[in-house]
Amino acid sequence: MINNLPPLRVITLNKIPVYIRDVSDIEINSSLHILTEVEEIRLADFKCLKRKKTFLGVRTIVKELFPNSTIKYSEIGAPFLMHEQQKYISISHSQTTCSVSFIDHVIHGLDIEFHSGKASRLRSRFIHPLEEVLLEGEIEDTLAWSAKEALYKVGQSKKMIFKEQLRLLTHDRTKRQFKAEILFHDNSTRTYLIEY
Repeated sequence: MINNLPPLRVITLNKIPVYIRDVSDIEINSSLHILTEVEEIRLADFKCLKRKKTFLGVRTIVKELFPNSTIKYSEIGAPFLMHEQQKYISISHSQTTCSVSFIDHVIHGLDIEFHSGKASRLRSRFIHPLEEVLLEGEIEDTLAWSAKEALYKVGQSKKMIFKEQLRLLTHDRTKRQFKAEILFHDNSTRTYLIEY
């Protein structure tokens, strides 16, 4: 049992529940008992208190929803749930918020970002020249960064080049979505709709 946790919020995107927790007030020492030995070691390695809180916050969400499961990572760093057959998980955190989504039988990507202007400063590193016409201003640069982070998670490869292999094709502001594609290392492509 985990006591004194901030409330768990749930939003639904395209029929997929996304579980969100603000971790600014999470008490690290009172939640350590839910961690495995490996997770405790990993938590101790984080220098930043904010990062420790988001790491722990994600684990509190998983324990609330799947008490007998733990998060493990594949050889490429993709998270999955031990003891949950074919249950795919995606994790994201930004500032003091963490989020988790779970889907049966479908690899998916989730990303949350607080707008800070950082994406606009770095846009030349991740926005392809053909994508320039799709974006208007700093907020949409942040949306594009977040969309590409989600695509990266779906791509299941550590060596994806955001600017070249993760491409935004269209942007529908009314539907709040990007149409995007991944160009895989074998030159195959796959197209996705990304909602925000």
